[in-house]
Amino acid sequence: MSVEKKIQRKTVEYARKKGMLAFKIDVGAQRGWPDYLFVDTQGYHFWIEFKAPGKKPQPIQLHRAHELTHRGVVVFLVDNEEEGKRIIDAVDSSRVPEEGDRAPAESGERRIITGPGIRKD
Repeated sequence: MSVEKKIQRKTVEYARKKGMLAFKIDVGAQRGWPDYLFVDTQGYHFWIEFKAPGKKPQPIQLHRAHELTHRGVVVFLVDNEEEGKRIIDAVDSSRVPEEGDRAPAESGERRIITGPGIRKD
């Protein structure tokens, strides 16, 4: 199992233990959509794109995230288990992380793709 899949599996398991729904959506031939859709117990929903530590999204993935964020949908980029858990905990405690929030990560500063623009750092 790849590192990315392990991070994905651990985050999804953690979210489900907290009562969230987590869906791997198959959009057919359309590429680039975030990996998972999460829905908390209050109906708040957000997407997470999982990457191996330090890996960046492909241009098509940034385009899809841009399409979603321009419609008010929150999209996170996660490349380690701790950050995945931090996002789940933040949503679970009714505080959605804001653009610019940082979490400790082995690969350095993390990114949150959200709002009307796309962060590429």
